[in-house]
Parts: sequence; C-alpha cells; structure tokens
Amino acid sequence: MIYNTDIARIRFQIEKHTGAVETLSSGQPEFWKGADWRIDLGVFLGNVAVDTTKWATMNLQVKPLNDFAATPLLNATLSSGFANDLTLDTWLDGTKQHCTFTFTGTQTVALNLGGALSKEFSLIVWGASNDATAKQIVIGVVTIKVVEAGIGSGAG
Repeated sequence: MIYNTDIARIRFQIEKHTGAVETLSSGQPEFWKGADWRIDLGVFLGNVAVDTTKWATMNLQVKPLNDFAATPLLNATLSSGFANDLTLDTWLDGTKQHCTFTFTGTQTVALNLGGALSKEFSLIVWGASNDATAKQIVIGVVTIKVVEAGIGSGAG
C-alpha cells in the first residue's frame, strides 16, 4: 500500500523553451526524498495539447542541476500508453495527461542531498518519434526541488 505519493502535474510549453509549470502549485515541482513520486506530463503548443500519435518513446531523467552530461540519478522510459485525447480543460481539471512516470520511495531515497535540507535537480524530458527517421522529440528541462524527509537509508 502506498501511504505517501508526491504528485506533480508538469505542463511543458514547447514553444517557449522556458521550462515548465507545475499545475497543482503553479510553482517549482517539489518532492519529498524517500516518497513515491508520480509525474503527470502534459505537452502543449499554446493552449493546444500536442498530438502524441507519432510518439514511440518518452524519457524522463533526473540529473544534478544543470549537469546534462552526468549519469542520470533517476531514469524512466515509456514506450506506450500515450493519451492523444488530452485537452487544456482535462489537463486543468486533473482528469487526463499525456503520460505518467513513477518512481518508488526506494528509488528516490537514494538521491544525495549533500547534507542539505533540500537540493535542486534538473528534470529532463525527451522522446523519439515512431516514423521512418525516428526523430528526437525535445520536450524540455525543468528544475525540481527535493526535500529531505529524514527517513530511510541514504539520508543526506
């Protein structure tokens, strides 16, 4: 049974290159270290959700802040289940998203905060298309904050 799941609904505006907005708080996505995480992803061009019929994979990685060459600290890849019926209304009311990434508390407790009470990381999202040329789909990067919960192994 899951007792604590941190949920972030991250809306990327692909025309802006300015990161993303966490819809539930309208601020920076924030997670407890050691909690299960659920990241709902919505990708928009203006107020229109993008067409996902050409998505073959979608990837999400958490890396040290602005260290894009670093080995991912958390990594997930989806290859199915992309919703193509997302609208701005269903995104805002929380009933739909393009896709959902999850990490367990066992995975998130391993993040090293360097003894600090909180630390920022880069959350990077990209994918590949399913057409003949398999183009890279760049979604974006957003800074997330991980807060020390003082539980489990790897505290600090």
